[in-house]
Amino acid sequence: MNLPLGPKLPLTNGVVGDKPVNWNKTSGTPSMAADFAEKLITDVPTETRQNLKNLILTAPGEKISDAQFGAGLRRYVFSMQGNLRTGSLMAKIRAQVKNYMPFIEVEDIRVETMSDETAVRVSIFYFITPLGVSDSLDLNFDSYLTVAENYENSRYINPDSPEGN
Repeated sequence: MNLPLGPKLPLTNGVVGDKPVNWNKTSGTPSMAADFAEKLITDVPTETRQNLKNLILTAPGEKISDAQFGAGLRRYVFSMQGNLRTGSLMAKIRAQVKNYMPFIEVEDIRVETMSDETAVRVSIFYFITPLGVSDSLDLNFDSYLTVAENYENSRYINPDSPEGN
């Protein structure tokens, strides 16, 4: 039996996947229905990828309990009208990972700007030291700063997951 490590993000209000959450009217909390349990992460590499994504997308000062938390990736993307400051971005990501996630080693960070400058891809390749597992996080930003995660490029495959990640 796999124990849940945390919820898959983003959380939704009243819906898990495409199904409504059943609420316990007495306690006012969601029931642990099977569809809710499907939205729980049960493996460390997937939880690590989600935590890394949260760390680099959070802007410094956004987390009330720790104003230093976060690399503020959105701040860097498209900040210089096509002249993305990749050196400072990479240094900020490495420093945040070293401080908040010291159990992983960042192997490489790649920043690609599309030729028409309407999209940016940031790929982070890392090694989870205690597990001896390599993985990657691949985020695509469009000109509206919406983020899409590309799971196809992940190097870790969770054998228990029906999605393969």
